Formats: sequence, C-alpha cells, structure tokens
Amino acid sequence: MRLFRRLQFSILAVNFVWTSHLVLPLVHAEQRAELQPAPSYLVDVIVTDRHSDGPSQTLSRDDFQILDGRSAVSVVSFAHAPGLPPRPLVIWFVVQCPLDGISYSWISNGSGFMKGKTSQFTTVLQKLQTDDTVGVAHWCDDGTFGVDLLPTNERGLPSASLEKILSAPMVHPTNQPGMNALHDAVLKIRDTSQRATPKALPVFIFLYGDHGGMYDDAAADILDQPLGP
Repeated sequence: MRLFRRLQFSILAVNFVWTSHLVLPLVHAEQRAELQPAPSYLVDVIVTDRHSDGPSQTLSRDDFQILDGRSAVSVVSFAHAPGLPPRPLVIWFVVQCPLDGISYSWISNGSGFMKGKTSQFTTVLQKLQTDDTVGVAHWCDDGTFGVDLLPTNERGLPSASLEKILSAPMVHPTNQPGMNALHDAVLKIRDTSQRATPKALPVFIFLYGDHGGMYDDAAADILDQPLGP
C-alpha cells in the first residue's frame, strides 16, 4: 500500500473495501457449482497531504494497492471521509530491556541507541491532537514483558518511562524466551488498548535496531488477531 507520510496523526481520510479471491473445488460436469460471495474487508486509511498537513482530497482507488500475502486483490469500493471526526490514536513506544553479553551489542542491535535521547520525542508528541494518547511497553530476553505507562495525554511522561526502562539492570540474552516475550508483549498492549482506549487506533513504534527473530507461526498469530476495533 503506497501512502504519503502522515505528519499530524489526526485525519481519517479514506476507507475502502477489498475482496479476496475464493477458489472453488472441481465438480463433476453434470453438477453446477454454486458461486459463493467472496469475503469483504473494510480498511481505514489515514492519508495527510505533506504540504498542507490536511486530509488529501485527490487520491483515488488507483493510488492504492492491496496485497493478500504477495498477491494483489481487487478494491471494489473506495470512499473519502473528510467530514468525519478523526479517530484518536493510542501510540505505543516499545523497547527491549538492556542486555549484556560480549557478542551482543544492545546499543546498536537492541534499544540502547535511544538511551538519553528520548526527550526529543516530547516536542513531537505535543503536536498530537488532545485526544491522542501515548503508552510505553517493553519486553526482555529473559522472557518477561510489561506495560510501563498506560495511555496518557501527558506528553512528558513517555520519555521518563522509556529512560527508566533503558536504565534498568541488564539481563542475559536468550532466544526463545525473548521471542515469546515479544509476542506476548504485543498482545498485552492490544488488550490494554482495548480496555483503556477502546475507540482509539493503536500505533506501534518499536525502538529497536535488530529483527525480532519471531517464528512464522508466532508472527502469524499476532497478525491474525485484531489490534483495535
């Protein structure tokens, strides 16, 4: 999907419906297969004009491409919604706990590159809409994870929460417990969002310099579960 960069985190610009192709089994020649309607999915898209910071009014269905896996699917309905009130956002900063170990650099490959720099977010967060909130969460390679800051509109609190995590004692790096913790942290953030800000759209920002290493089935489990209403 090709979208313009969104600068103000506020405008619900368009929505459209796409359908996935349905493959029917072969039947005997004398039998007549009954066509079944393909499932439809409504997708909300937020697009901001990078020059005016307002909602883009010039996009059409041809400006979007929807992929199911690696296969393109058809967009059957497309509509602008500039008159609707913007849906609030709940932005989550997610970081990895400090890690020790000679062969692993938490600064370059983990979240250590953000230590001492998170105050730079405060000015940016002040540009959010008043009903947009920000939360903080973490996962550790020892298998632990948690929500450190519930969604708040106090723009200085996320930086303080992030610095507290990034200054915590180091844990020893492991593989499977860390991957499990990342998986469970995402689902905990989802559940927290649905309880604390049920009408908001969750946005995940991973401050992390490496790949997660999660197995395909665990990643698919996250993708198969809705992150918001």
